[in-house]
Amino acid sequence: MFGTICRWGTRGFGFLRPDDGGEDLFIHGAAFKGIEPYVGQRVEYSEFRGRDGRVIAANAKLLSEEQAEALRVLG
Repeated sequence: MFGTICRWGTRGFGFLRPDDGGEDLFIHGAAFKGIEPYVGQRVEYSEFRGRDGRVIAANAKLLSEEQAEALRVLG
């Protein structure tokens, strides 16, 4: 699945907006394995159900500018 970081805080977590619509998903900084994302950055991720039953994003991978552009062009 793909999305875009739409909010990122100083406390190590934020939210991403899925490309396929729906609600923004919570994502913890640990999902990026030591790399801090920025708002507007494209992400590949998996969805999981959190302890509280909500769907969250995990196993995230930040996309390079080239990868993000290829996805935009291919739709």
